[in-house]
Amino acid sequence: MSHVRRDRLKVEFKDRGILFVTLKEFGEVIMGEEAFVTNYLGEEKTKVDMALRLKNHRHIQIGFKWNDETKSYEFVGDSFGVWNELKDIQKEYLKRCYIRAFRLKGYTIKEQGNQLVGVRV
Repeated sequence: MSHVRRDRLKVEFKDRGILFVTLKEFGEVIMGEEAFVTNYLGEEKTKVDMALRLKNHRHIQIGFKWNDETKSYEFVGDSFGVWNELKDIQKEYLKRCYIRAFRLKGYTIKEQGNQLVGVRV
């Protein structure tokens, strides 16, 4: 596929629930039979487990497919024009993972600007 490639991001997307909630912040999440990504021109469909239709984009260019070998979701799609969104998705996913981990340890988490502050209850 032209421009469509499978990239392994440095962040490992292992938690389906956190990934789903994170993607919902960026647009419409599509799962099941309708979940596919296209290239920048809207051609050449590739099947994925979760697809994201970004709010200001015409075609679905971001998708995630489960990899049994690595036990994580991998980015699948046309990265042309969506790298900034991918970086933002990574940051938001990591933030949500940290918040959940700290809450499980008994902390109350508050956001102050770009920082998370944890207070032990």
